[in-house]
Amino acid sequence: MNRIKYIDSIKGFAAVCVVLGHVVNGYWGSGADSVVYYVLLNALYAFHMPLFFTVSGFLFAQAYLADDQVNKEKIKTQLINLACVYVLFSLILGVSKILFSQYVNNQVTARDVALIPIKPIGLYWYLFVLVIDYLVFSNEFILRQKPAAVLAAAFALGVASAWIPEYLIFDVKRMCYHFLFFYLGIVLNKRSGILEKKYIPFASLPCIILLYAVFWSQKRQLNSILLVNQALGILCTLLVFCAFRQYKILGENRLFLWVGRYTLEIYLLHTFFLTACRTLLRRMNIDSVAVILTVSTVVGVLLPIVFSVICRRFHIHSFLFSPYKSRRGQSR
Repeated sequence: MNRIKYIDSIKGFAAVCVVLGHVVNGYWGSGADSVVYYVLLNALYAFHMPLFFTVSGFLFAQAYLADDQVNKEKIKTQLINLACVYVLFSLILGVSKILFSQYVNNQVTARDVALIPIKPIGLYWYLFVLVIDYLVFSNEFILRQKPAAVLAAAFALGVASAWIPEYLIFDVKRMCYHFLFFYLGIVLNKRSGILEKKYIPFASLPCIILLYAVFWSQKRQLNSILLVNQALGILCTLLVFCAFRQYKILGENRLFLWVGRYTLEIYLLHTFFLTACRTLLRRMNIDSVAVILTVSTVVGVLLPIVFSVICRRFHIHSFLFSPYKSRRGQSR
């Protein structure tokens, strides 16, 4: 698949947002009381995962839905590969959280590890839901329907997810909520002319500011108000996609392009480095918010990239990050 520069750049931007969001969440969740943490947490969590799912849907369409045909063999290979990566890193995360429980905010038990096939641990819920998205949107019946009808149905599911309990073993709530954004990515790929509309960034921005201003509260995070969160997710996603498509300073930004090539590695590994970084900074009695945010974000982005490069050097990268694909390649 040919690389699309502005999509790589969006991936890099989204990866930085995810890392920064988890830096803030790590400190906020452990009791750090700073208005800066709260502002960033409230802002980032309203859109960063919807943006990630939209990018995923866009790339899904680019790779597997060419010429209105579903490449089921390629989808099957990627599905199994995603499932392998999900299980492998979930096991690593679960076991490490048990072994180093004194350093983590969210405790994990042996039962949680045993339930990995049906209940995600921590941040790897994204991979779990992504596998479901692949299964749902590789269905030709759904793909043949009018996009407006599917978007409306997905939006309704997202609204309905507000009444689905979070404690269910099977992660139905997140699945229903993020269907909309994954399919939005498919639509943006198939109707890329939308991204050329100059008015979308200028129309989206004041709406985003208005929603933040009206619903902002230090008693309740925006991502817990799902209807508002959906609106912000859609508006922010359209703003980012159109801005990165239309302006080279964003779409061909060297830093975002570089980071965007390592999005999977950053997503899978950054939580381990952030936990170590948070522990180290605390032992050094560093409590400056600016230093914490800067150092932690750089560590969370850079060290997974360094680890990835080292893995390639020692020919183990494929085993960790595309185990099924590498095995198939060797068997051939």
